Amino acid sequence: MDVLFVLRKVLLFVAMCVPSFILQKRNMLPDKSEKGFSAVLLYVGQPLMVLASFQDTLYRSGMIKNMLLALLFSVVGQIILYFLSLLLFIKKPDCDKTRVLKYATTFSNCGFLGLPLLYAIYGNGASEMIIYLSIYVAVFNLLSWTLGSYILTKEKKYIKWKNAIFNPPTIALAVALPLFFCGISIGKYSPECMRFIEYFDEMVAPLAMIVLGIRLAKADLKKVFTDLDAYIVSAYKLILAPILMLLIMLPFGAEKVVTIPIFFAMAMPCASSSIVFAEKHDVSPETAATCVMVSTILCVATLPILFYIFI
Repeated sequence: MDVLFVLRKVLLFVAMCVPSFILQKRNMLPDKSEKGFSAVLLYVGQPLMVLASFQDTLYRSGMIKNMLLALLFSVVGQIILYFLSLLLFIKKPDCDKTRVLKYATTFSNCGFLGLPLLYAIYGNGASEMIIYLSIYVAVFNLLSWTLGSYILTKEKKYIKWKNAIFNPPTIALAVALPLFFCGISIGKYSPECMRFIEYFDEMVAPLAMIVLGIRLAKADLKKVFTDLDAYIVSAYKLILAPILMLLIMLPFGAEKVVTIPIFFAMAMPCASSSIVFAEKHDVSPETAATCVMVSTILCVATLPILFYIFI
């Protein structure tokens, strides 16, 4: 793939955070406005994007096999990342910052950033890829609400199926799959309802970058860009993890329509949920914000290069 094409798409996303960055710096936004935007993304935008991607794709022979492979790769990839994060920080003391570093290393921004960015790069050709990426996101949600909370708190009470299943993207996937396999088109029965879904689908990308712009404006950028641990996490997340995942997938001989979105998900920066969960559990949220910001900015360079070399 043309490295300049991918670079332009990534830069377009980065540019979307500039207006909110300026507005926040000029104190023109209400306090904690990013939390409101994040809630819209989490509970409305991201689930409807998952639903829209299934509605945009017609079932074809071989897709069940591809979905099972995507599920396998998603589970294996993220579990391996978790155990490798333990090795990466094995010599660090078990403190709040170390726990956040492990979480940030394990989980990627596959939903808020990965879904809209994949669509921006591949356009209408991304519909089937987004289905497989949605499976990765479902596994991500299952693990982040359970294993992720355990990583941050060391409390086993968070390892519950209720936390894994009853979250917005997973519920959206449960609704989308029966409609997909039964060939039921929402647009056929209600064009207005489908357009409603598409409106929210289209707003996910800019809204995700608006949130990032606000967080960047509130951060101490000097402190952010001098944190060595954030660069270690970023190198691991943005370079080593996707290459390792590609090596794992190669022996299976899976179609590119499956391997590209999984590779893409692994190449995403640290998950925005790092900040959300760190704040929720009061575990070094500033470390989470630093990892997310540094890795997001660095992916402007790493993602086009990875796609040029491997895709």
